[in-house]
Amino acid sequence: MNHDLAMTAETLAELDAPQRGSEWRQHWPMLLVATAGMMLCTVHVYTLGVMVAPLEREFGWSRTQIFSGPLILALTGLFVTPMIGSLVDRIGPRRVGLIGVPVFCCSVALLSTATASPASWWVLWFVVSLASILCGPMVWAAGLNSRFVKNRGLALALALCGTGAGGAFIPALTEAFIGALGWRQAYIAIGALAAVITVPLVLFAFHPLGQAGSVKAMFGKSGGAKRAQGGRSLYFQTRYVKLALAMLLFGFPVSGVIVNSVPILSSNGFTQASAAALAGVIGIGAIIGRLVGGYLLDRLNASKVTAVAVMLPAVSGLLLLSGPTSPVTAGAAFMVLGLAVGTELDACAYLTAQYFGMRNFGALYGMIMGLLVFSNGLSPLIASFIYDKMGSYMPIMWASVPCALLSGLLLFSLGKPPASPDADPV
Repeated sequence: MNHDLAMTAETLAELDAPQRGSEWRQHWPMLLVATAGMMLCTVHVYTLGVMVAPLEREFGWSRTQIFSGPLILALTGLFVTPMIGSLVDRIGPRRVGLIGVPVFCCSVALLSTATASPASWWVLWFVVSLASILCGPMVWAAGLNSRFVKNRGLALALALCGTGAGGAFIPALTEAFIGALGWRQAYIAIGALAAVITVPLVLFAFHPLGQAGSVKAMFGKSGGAKRAQGGRSLYFQTRYVKLALAMLLFGFPVSGVIVNSVPILSSNGFTQASAAALAGVIGIGAIIGRLVGGYLLDRLNASKVTAVAVMLPAVSGLLLLSGPTSPVTAGAAFMVLGLAVGTELDACAYLTAQYFGMRNFGALYGMIMGLLVFSNGLSPLIASFIYDKMGSYMPIMWASVPCALLSGLLLFSLGKPPASPDADPV
């Protein structure tokens, strides 16, 4: 092997360690931190819905003005996430996490300083957007990928269950803080509590492979140069374009359906309460899909497992297009949709590492995450615009069918992953 591409002896020994013992026994603290980090990523999202009523009362803002925050998040993520991904490659996920976690917690607390001017709200959300990327999923995924090899898929799946835990606990916690302290102090309390829990975890238990998980630590002195050289060319490699396009085709229509799931059912005769209850099936399906998908990624052909998963929304779309007037049909459509969504995000991280290695993981995964964040912010607005103009969500559901099928075909065409993706940067 070329000396410039050879890993250090220390790194090779660490890579061989899982062969001598259990990854779970050795690296469970990393999994705990990554799960907490994934939960932290959702704080600003899951607090917003609970904050709507207090903000309306105090400032008289419209809901469009209040929910402009996620759109700012989407636009920022599109351009900044790839750059932060490169930073993860350069200095390692540990150092990025140690910076990002406290900065993000402070940015959440700063939302308490909003004034009656919507511009102040937009500026604060821009700060939150930047900070959230510094402690986003690619930081925790990079750390896990560096430690878990045999059980990588399941480890990523378990960590990503932190987002589901965030959805389960953060809204109720936010409501309790608002009732006791008011909305401004609630934002401060949430930011402080998040910092107290996550900062010590990252400081004492988040130790990716190598000194900090950086490319130089993992691949020696030439790692940075090879990372830059390989990263630029990998962006245009056919396999990477296929993977990125497949994730974008999957995410764009699906996020529009998920966010508008309650209105979709309401337009088919369901009451608001029953529509909300049925929409919750998506979350249950996502948890099941995450765990089962992670298990299968470790044991079967990962690209084919992901291809089948991303095609499932075609089934959901057809069920919803049939006019779901029964809870069984609607529940089945949303369960299938949840299974697909649960598999997709950890599969994306898994496939990026499997096909392109860890040398450029942050930059490559960051680019895909930026596209997903942008599409997830834009798609619900487009779906709502279509409904306002046409009085129906059917176009977005029709779009989900070919998009899901094409996404799956792109993943099926990836072929066999390279035996040593880090040893031969393009």
